Amino acid sequence: MVTNGSRIDRRWLDKHGPYLRWLTLSIDSVDAERARQLGRHAGPISYRHPDHILEVAELVHAWNSIRPRQRQIRLKLNVTVTSLNADEDPSAFIERMRPSKVKLLQMLVVQGENDGEEGLQCSAVSFASYAHRMQSVAGVEIVSEDNEAMD
Repeated sequence: MVTNGSRIDRRWLDKHGPYLRWLTLSIDSVDAERARQLGRHAGPISYRHPDHILEVAELVHAWNSIRPRQRQIRLKLNVTVTSLNADEDPSAFIERMRPSKVKLLQMLVVQGENDGEEGLQCSAVSFASYAHRMQSVAGVEIVSEDNEAMD
């Protein structure tokens, strides 16, 4: 399941957790204000989306601690890299979250879906620099998808 995590709490996890093998949490920035600028402003967690992602990760880790290994939920983080967050270093955030995998996605303008957002595109060099910073996070598989790979 891929989600921004805004509706996930302990009750939700108790109900749906038994049916999940992977939970992918999407984030646009590890900085709450930038996340809001990038569109994470809907719902009750809008003012603190990055903190909420960490809370959901902790819920999942607690859930996993009492489950047999074959019934645990694997965590993944999707990060969309844009011109607004390309200078960030989310290494500490990722270390706190402890996902199994991180996928970095270079923001891609898709006709009919996000027209007019060309200003959010980051350069190939900025995306590569962002991805390079993530290679220092130990124990986490980092996968990068630039525009060419996504297209």
